[in-house]
Order: sequence, then structure tokens, then C-alpha cells
Amino acid sequence: CFEYIEEMIHKQEAIFDVLRLLVLFSITNLGLPKKHFDYF
Repeated sequence: CFEYIEEMIHKQEAIFDVLRLLVLFSITNLGLPKKHFDYF
């Protein structure tokens, strides 16, 4: 799923859509892994 979010960022999709998926990803995975968090 995170690869899809990265792809959305590279395609410059709407920020609200990207943030919505990031929040859902974070909630369902008990947070963002440090390596992914450092990416942003």
C-alpha cells in the first residue's frame, strides 16, 4: 500500500487524497515506520 502512496505523490495527486491514505495507513499499521517517515 505504501508504494501506491509514493506513486500518488510522484504523480502529484490531490494532497487531501494522499493525506487521507497516509492517515489510514498510519492508523491500520500502528504508525508510520521510521524509514517511511524519514522519507517525508
